[in-house]
Amino acid sequence: MMLSPIGRNVFHCCSFFGLQRFDLYCISKKLAWDVALQSLSPVSDKLNIIIELLRVKFNYMQLSLFNRAEVDFMLYCLCTL
Repeated sequence: MMLSPIGRNVFHCCSFFGLQRFDLYCISKKLAWDVALQSLSPVSDKLNIIIELLRVKFNYMQLSLFNRAEVDFMLYCLCTL
């Protein structure tokens, strides 16, 4: 199965979606979107926080709980960890 490009593609798709090769017919656009969005959810949450902190840093938004140094520190931590 791994000697042909189609066989490798089938193996990769089944491994990615957690299916057996006999269940390949279950893969649909909806399943692919659900898996993709589920894997991106933590990243998009982090990006939204970074965007809001950048807006605070450049005075497009107000956040009175933190001073400028604390906002810079949060951005540093979010962007490097």
